[in-house]
Amino acid sequence: DIIGYVENVIENPPPPIDHVRLMFTLNNNRGRTVLVCVWNQVLKECKDLIKPNA
Repeated sequence: DIIGYVENVIENPPPPIDHVRLMFTLNNNRGRTVLVCVWNQVLKECKDLIKPNA
């Protein structure tokens, strides 16, 4: 279950990414923090931005 999240918007994202939205979610079950990359209302794989924190 996601117990909370912090959403940040990058002012100057690297091209060709535009209007990148970063969502910082905490998963209580995993006990890990997950960073998700979302833009253009589409969830895409952004491995460089996904950094699980043990």
